[in-house]
Amino acid sequence: VLSTLAQELSREVMTERVNVAEVTDEEAKTYYDEHQSYYNKDEAVRVSHIYFQANNDKAAAKADAEKAHQELAAAAKRKERGAFRDAAQKYSDDEATKSRGGDLMYLTETRLRERYGDGIAKSIWNLPKLKAMTSVVEGRDGFHIFRLTGRRQALKQSFDTVKERIRHRIFRDRRRKARESYFDELKTKYKVSVNKEAFAEVKVAKPAPKKQGAGTSAGPNNQVPQGLKAVPVPAPAPKKGHDHNHGH
Repeated sequence: VLSTLAQELSREVMTERVNVAEVTDEEAKTYYDEHQSYYNKDEAVRVSHIYFQANNDKAAAKADAEKAHQELAAAAKRKERGAFRDAAQKYSDDEATKSRGGDLMYLTETRLRERYGDGIAKSIWNLPKLKAMTSVVEGRDGFHIFRLTGRRQALKQSFDTVKERIRHRIFRDRRRKARESYFDELKTKYKVSVNKEAFAEVKVAKPAPKKQGAGTSAGPNNQVPQGLKAVPVPAPAPKKGHDHNHGH
């Protein structure tokens, strides 16, 4: 309620103080240059993995990975949903991702190579379709099973294509700050304070439920005529004028 009132009171003042036409192309270009990652993104894949740490027994870790891979392949044939997520939570040694089903979020090809090496990056990047799995692949300290869950195309947006969008973004930010400044000025100038006790006593009326009680005749739009109240159990017809003193 207060927020809506504040918006109405400040609308004309904000129009005078802030205008989208005042946002220059130079300011928009600066914003664009500072937010390149928002407007230009490399192609990326979203993958989940199950990690089996080798420790001092490389053969045992690989055997555990192979067994899990067989279980997942069988589950995929049965079209079991959530099998990979459940297996990650059960088997993965990657504490950072196992609780979310092994999700590694979106990674570019360059990031994959940096994290896992060229061989694994190529295996992941060449997965043919969503939900496809790699075989068991050997990493630096253990073995992985990767599953493709998303693919994001490269995004290239030139400044000219997003200039107007940026100008309006800057305008909205300035308008918000101007509104905050305006109300700070009012509070200082008029020493505004909020009486919480008085505000707590404000009652907001709720519309009566649109239900037709048994034995009552409905008015327009199937509403109970004003002055009558619905009762939960059958009762004698109310006397005229009686319910006018007991309405909700």
